[in-house]
Amino acid sequence: MFRLVRGSLRLNRQPLSLFDSITSQSIRSTSSVSASKIKLLSSSAPIEEERFSWYTPARFHPVKLGDVFRERYVVLAKMGYGSCSTAWLCRDLRDQKYVVVKVCIPDYPSIERERAAYAHIKKTISLFGSAAKTGADLVRTSIDEFDLERADSNPEAGLHHCFVFEPLTLDLVHTRETLRQIFDHEEVWKIIAVHVLRALDFLHTQAGMVHGDIRAENFFLRASNPEEDSTCQHLEELERTSPAPRKMVGDRIIYKTHGQIGPADPRKHGIPVLCDFGEAFFGQEYYQEMIQPHHYRAPEVIFDIPWSFPVDIWNAGLMLWELFQRKPLLTARLPGSNEPNVYAYLAGTVALLGPPPTSFRQRAPADIWEDVFDKEGRWLRHETVPIPQISIEQGESALRSSGRDNSEFLRFMRRILRWVPEDRPTARELLQDPWLAGVRVSSKTLLPVV
Repeated sequence: MFRLVRGSLRLNRQPLSLFDSITSQSIRSTSSVSASKIKLLSSSAPIEEERFSWYTPARFHPVKLGDVFRERYVVLAKMGYGSCSTAWLCRDLRDQKYVVVKVCIPDYPSIERERAAYAHIKKTISLFGSAAKTGADLVRTSIDEFDLERADSNPEAGLHHCFVFEPLTLDLVHTRETLRQIFDHEEVWKIIAVHVLRALDFLHTQAGMVHGDIRAENFFLRASNPEEDSTCQHLEELERTSPAPRKMVGDRIIYKTHGQIGPADPRKHGIPVLCDFGEAFFGQEYYQEMIQPHHYRAPEVIFDIPWSFPVDIWNAGLMLWELFQRKPLLTARLPGSNEPNVYAYLAGTVALLGPPPTSFRQRAPADIWEDVFDKEGRWLRHETVPIPQISIEQGESALRSSGRDNSEFLRFMRRILRWVPEDRPTARELLQDPWLAGVRVSSKTLLPVV
């Protein structure tokens, strides 16, 4: 069995020491909604974060609308949830502005990395000066951090670390669906690619950091005019007039989110910002942890070869392809199965790129290599996982179907998708690629600059 199908090695890490412990206070909003407007859900059916197999009430902080954190942040609405946190729209009472507070579960390894990453990014920005010139404007940083004690004093729960961020609007997946009228234009593809590469160039060359989880769901748009706060105002009003359904379990309330909300007018949306640094690594030249989503994983990660910045380049290329083509280039699943399968992914990679070169094979541990290739690099699993009949040229349909020349885009993708990590261009080199030549981008909008 191919041993790298195992779970991530990163779960063995220990968290940093915690600080700034406080106890949340709960206040009720003076503009609370009528109870008749609130839809109560069955307490027996799991929703939102409860659906994770590892969910326990002790792990997720029992946030309620109207809670006040740190005598400063008033909870207005639930914005989302993830594997190790929930996110809440809050009003900053001190600075009189909207913020997002991410409330993490205790002692989760990615939280340590995220805290360290934000501190390192802030230090990098202070060293290199103007954020606009370095690309740091395309990377999210925390405004504030604090730790939260449980008001219920649950003996199984630890401290909940909280990150405070500026509010953003839609991620790139929802942007594609909300802004269909502009998203299918190649010029917008190029603008998005430039912003993604600028963010990676900052991380790689200035911060010396590998993000490790480049996906469309981790890029969120900044409002074109953050001072207006129109999206946050809309969400606050929506929670007041059409409160989100919720379920009550004892003294706990589990809220449903309203979903991602953003204006349909593309002029209201700004540039994409890279978020979520829970898988980020910095401080070493090479790493060997298991990272990245199954269907975006770089070959060197799969084959347990020490990896560095090129893993983000591979990852970004596959993400951009899927975002623009509305379908993945590579799949990590066998037909009829929903389970990730590394053999299916590697078979597709061989179909696209041909067999890996000798220089790559020689760097992989023999026990891993011999599970899938013979000594000449020939695929060993034809009977169970045949090499699919696919190519980059056949896979591209968005430009071809509209009569546009796709040759430069295909060449751009072929530069990125290389077995040998050192053969992939850097983010800065890709910014000079002919496909992106002449693209004018704005720091305020996704729309082409006229």
